[in-house]
Amino acid sequence: MSNEKLDQAKHALYQLEKLRAPTQAEKFTDMQTAFLSAATAAMEKLPGYKAKVAALPPADRDFFLAMRQMRNADAHDGGAPIAVDYVDVPLGAASREELGGRYEVSGSFLGGPAPTFSRRLHHFKFPDGSKVEVVGACRRYLEIVTHIVTAPIAAATGASPAANSGSP
Repeated sequence: MSNEKLDQAKHALYQLEKLRAPTQAEKFTDMQTAFLSAATAAMEKLPGYKAKVAALPPADRDFFLAMRQMRNADAHDGGAPIAVDYVDVPLGAASREELGGRYEVSGSFLGGPAPTFSRRLHHFKFPDGSKVEVVGACRRYLEIVTHIVTAPIAAATGASPAANSGSP
């Protein structure tokens, strides 16, 4: 069951990475919910999972616990606390799906700065007041959960899963 839930979480993360268009905000929220549920369910029934969490490096453990709060808020409080921001990106970096929705282009095509458009970014609002971009946070959470699911209990005291993967 754990591997099946990990696969579901990976699929939801893949979908989140593709859903950036402003017109896809509802689908993004649905995939975010699916990801949080599947990733959390992947390890909750595992024997010794709490010991593995306790053995995580402090930064990973704190992040893991904050993501669990996001999942609990999503499941029980009507949704995880989310902030939506917009960031200007070069028009050439846009996907076809992003440009299919409403957007504003700024900049010059002739001799001026490259035209840009505003990309919608979703951020989890963590209890400590920090904001973490949803896709990046989900990617890191999946790394930690995968470590919890796959590592033997004794090995759970090893290095940070994020450090092992080369991710920030």
